[in-house]
Amino acid sequence: MQIYDHNPPVAGCSATAEGPAKPAGGTLRIAYTLQRHRQYGTTADRAIFDASGTGFALDTLTFVAGAGPIGQESHASSIHAPHQAAPGPAVFRERPVRRHISRIEQRSR
Repeated sequence: MQIYDHNPPVAGCSATAEGPAKPAGGTLRIAYTLQRHRQYGTTADRAIFDASGTGFALDTLTFVAGAGPIGQESHASSIHAPHQAAPGPAVFRERPVRRHISRIEQRSR
């Protein structure tokens, strides 16, 4: 049996693109504000949905255990807008991944 922590240690509060609009293939800088609830590592899946609604998976964002204080924190990272993205407004999505915290072996009786 495996046990998962269903409450992520990091919850995103906001993610905002900094600077002017970028062309497809350009680099976007995203400013994050998040709430750290616990001091262990986790990952988040990220994606951009272009003006036509097409989704593009981005690199996974990793939060290192003990990297920040408990409470609210801010940071920024750069992402590349996909070359195939349609011009126009885009939506950025970030979703925490369940963290596997334990594996329990069932014993024979």
